[in-house]
Amino acid sequence: MPAPVAQKLPHLPDGPGVYLWKDADGGVLYVGKAKRLRSRVRSYWAQDHAASPKTRGLLRKVVDLETIVVPSEAHALILEATLIKEYRPRFNIALRDDKSYPYIKVTVQEPFPRVIVTRRLQDDGARYFGPYTDVGAMRRALNVVKRIFTVRSCHYALPREAPERPCLDYFIKRCKAPCVGYQAVDDYRSMIDEVVWFLDGRTSDVMRHVRERMLEASERLDFETAGELRDALRHLEKMEEPTVVLEVEGGDRDVVGYARDGEDACVVVLRVRGGKLLARDHRLLEHAEGEEDPAILGACLAQWYRVSEAKAADLLVPFDFEDRESLEASLDGTRIRVPQRGPRRALVDLADQNARHLLEEFKLAAFEADERAVDPVYELQAQFARVLRHLPCAGHGRRRECRVVRECATQAGRVPQVPHSDFRGQRRLPLDARGGHALFPSSVGRREAAAGFGRD
Repeated sequence: MPAPVAQKLPHLPDGPGVYLWKDADGGVLYVGKAKRLRSRVRSYWAQDHAASPKTRGLLRKVVDLETIVVPSEAHALILEATLIKEYRPRFNIALRDDKSYPYIKVTVQEPFPRVIVTRRLQDDGARYFGPYTDVGAMRRALNVVKRIFTVRSCHYALPREAPERPCLDYFIKRCKAPCVGYQAVDDYRSMIDEVVWFLDGRTSDVMRHVRERMLEASERLDFETAGELRDALRHLEKMEEPTVVLEVEGGDRDVVGYARDGEDACVVVLRVRGGKLLARDHRLLEHAEGEEDPAILGACLAQWYRVSEAKAADLLVPFDFEDRESLEASLDGTRIRVPQRGPRRALVDLADQNARHLLEEFKLAAFEADERAVDPVYELQAQFARVLRHLPCAGHGRRRECRVVRECATQAGRVPQVPHSDFRGQRRLPLDARGGHALFPSSVGRREAAAGFGRD
């Protein structure tokens, strides 16, 4: 045990907190949480705990210890996830590229909210939807919002800042120009409520509200508005069909699936809203060697699911894990359940199947990348300014009465393409005393000149 750790150990509290193992340079090697800090830190030098190869590698680099005391286990869970994202310790289970996924942000804290794309989560009162692992799905959702709802696209801080006249969106009926007072605040915010419902997967609520507004407009003989609402309703009906992947029993719930292969793991969340399976999110994890499956699942849910928006009332997980109660206390009303049988267990099995499929795809892509890394053709292409698409190969074809017929075949890209017409004799020259290999320079030179090699 390092001397700084041995000096701090007797003075550590017995309450909950977070501990950070540090190396000689002060870098954070590992971030962990504990119900009792002193007992947890002391356990690292116990014989059974040091049996893990990962723990032995960590302890060889540990020089110092830092601890942070918090009021409860739930606070420790939240602080641990925050510090892992900040420091990216090499010995922690890490999410792959968890900061690269975009969100749809609805600025509901503004008098006239906007709908924008962002990659940063901020505590600014806005509603965030995502993260979208499929950028195409996010763009399709935005296109529907722009087509059906008249959300403003300008960046004015309304009503403090405003233009003198409406923009082009007003004249093509993509906006009702709240910037110049053509649309009231209440009417605009009512439309934003429908946008939030749509992004939250509550398409049926949006359709019911649009239908009610259409009937009200027709009763007061405002047929132009009723026609616009009718077109929006038809488009919503068309959009609802492809989004309904599977009808399941019950209301809103998030279903977690899990798969693991060695040091890599995958966690999937199926979003079920209104009894319909609408979307799938996933995360790939690394540095999972030496960790138990419950610890991996708990770490992923704490780092990823806890900070996600639009969580359902029920979270179904495939198995129990150590920090379940602490995580549930930090989820603000979401209950964590471990179904054993019935329709809910069938949903968990479906999520597990998705996780296995995604993990197999990832492993296959990684294997192909490794194959390309050792492929000499890819190494040869790296030496050229442009990608090598045409590779001529010359060789002796046959000898006929002491005359050499040189043949040339080509390979385009990665697929061999050697038709019969490419095996054509170039010139028949007598075989001189130096042997047939002396004929290659002239043959290849003529081939390069004919193909245009060397010309910019």
